[in-house]
Amino acid sequence: TSGVIGVDADLRVRPFFHHSGTTSIREFVIGAFNVEMGLQAWDPILCAVTDADNPAAMTSPAGFYFDPTTDNFSRPPACDSTSDPDPDQVTNELDPAVVENMEFYLLNYFKPGRYEITDTVRKRRKLMKTQGCTGCDVANLRVDADRRVADVETVFNPEQGIFNELYASAATRFEVVDDGEVHNGVSYPLLGP
Repeated sequence: TSGVIGVDADLRVRPFFHHSGTTSIREFVIGAFNVEMGLQAWDPILCAVTDADNPAAMTSPAGFYFDPTTDNFSRPPACDSTSDPDPDQVTNELDPAVVENMEFYLLNYFKPGRYEITDTVRKRRKLMKTQGCTGCDVANLRVDADRRVADVETVFNPEQGIFNELYASAATRFEVVDDGEVHNGVSYPLLGP
């Protein structure tokens, strides 16, 4: 790996923020609110994971497992609702529930759309391959376990994509399973895998 530039020595992928500075979407969300909007989120999960004296592994409600023995995580700017780290006389600027919702939303966000594949695009893909870039920048990454409840395929289609020549179609990724329970005379089905 001596010739590899831009990858940590342990070869773990840390995809978020500039220079892959964060491991999780949760850290990214907290950092973006702080740096981009000046709002400090206090987060009991990351505060427990990054506790200097007794770091603890935690799992967020969105399902991300934070293990301080495996990865380094960024400590939030505030670790309780009474902190005022920027000192602007405002505490509890961002409730942990907002962080929860943003983490869940981004973890389940649809895959990006793909625009028209032209001769120029094909030439650039070929150039990336000849330069060895496609070893890391995988064009068609296979995902074996997909947590999303729906999939949206967005492709170049000038006939149906009247706004920007992109057209999206959605498909559900769950089964409806009747659990047999009746509430107020109505049977409510559950979402299955």
